[in-house]
Amino acid sequence: MNQQQIWDQIALSWNNFRQKPLKELKKLEWRKGKILDIGCGNCRNLLPFKNFDCYGVDFSNKMLEQAKRFSQKNNFKVKLKHSSAEKLPFKNEMFDYVLAVAVLHHLKNPEMAVKKVYRVLKPGGEAFITVWNKLQLKFLFERKETYIPWKQKKQTFYRYYHFIGYFKLKKTLKENNFKILKSNFWGKNITFLVKK
Repeated sequence: MNQQQIWDQIALSWNNFRQKPLKELKKLEWRKGKILDIGCGNCRNLLPFKNFDCYGVDFSNKMLEQAKRFSQKNNFKVKLKHSSAEKLPFKNEMFDYVLAVAVLHHLKNPEMAVKKVYRVLKPGGEAFITVWNKLQLKFLFERKETYIPWKQKKQTFYRYYHFIGYFKLKKTLKENNFKILKSNFWGKNITFLVKK
């Protein structure tokens, strides 16, 4: 089973456990504009921005079905597209803001996704990017590339995970001409707020 099929299999149970946006998103001082959520899942991370012009992409069709239901239930509109993070099907400089929450670490080539984020952001646009922090106790002894289990009913599905450290991600962002506004590497997530 490939990763897309795995995410299709776990979409419903993932949605049931992920209903609230990441807390850090509520602290962003973003004003209205066009926002893209890459690897949107059910679009929960667009909730703080529900009055924006919202777009979401995910490579899992079943996740996009969950996103459609979730946005309807929470009274906001989102334009959804089936796509991977490495092949964003949008014009250059289309978005004021981009979210990539817990996405890059699921990719074999996260650098390509960072390039695409830069391409679709307008000049002066901002992106909020997170990856899981390997310094969490549960990941401390994992290899750089591994498969993280997701259990549902009597089955276990393994999601690909590529650990990206703070300094590696910072270097990748700088190499792609992003200006780093804020960053954090304490806690469960490594986070970056960057500007084009």
